[in-house]
Amino acid sequence: MLTGIFAARNIMGERNDLWSVNTEKEYHEETREGSGHAGDRLVPSRIGVDHVSDELISAAFAKLDPLALGIAVGTVIGLGLLLLTVVLLFKGGEVIGPNLSLLGNYFPWFATTWSGAFVGMIEGGIFGFGSGIFIAWLRNWLLEAYARLLKDRADFKSQQNLIK
Repeated sequence: MLTGIFAARNIMGERNDLWSVNTEKEYHEETREGSGHAGDRLVPSRIGVDHVSDELISAAFAKLDPLALGIAVGTVIGLGLLLLTVVLLFKGGEVIGPNLSLLGNYFPWFATTWSGAFVGMIEGGIFGFGSGIFIAWLRNWLLEAYARLLKDRADFKSQQNLIK
């Protein structure tokens, strides 16, 4: 930041040396003595069984918010159905949207009319909202079961190491 301030002041007419900012040895990052040599690639390594914690597992498997996913999916499906119906209504023709009108089998009050488009938006939004909540719940449940399996496996391996 100091370099930026000095640069702005230089534009206004001052004469500051930008290359002399933060050149003190204490400013630079510390170097760690390690087993690697300079220029060696850093490669990810496995986490040992004794390092597995609940925080690590919960960070790796973040949960979805069911309400947020329900609102998002409901909005997309509802507005998508409205948009498709409106495009077909503007297009017109002798028979309007025979394939899209088949959605009336799933959404009881949907039709390829102007009022049916808005009813379809509401019905599609409700269907999408319920689907989004269910998908988020199912994903969270499956990830929780998988994380529990990983934790149990790590605990089992750590107990095996204690016995040996």
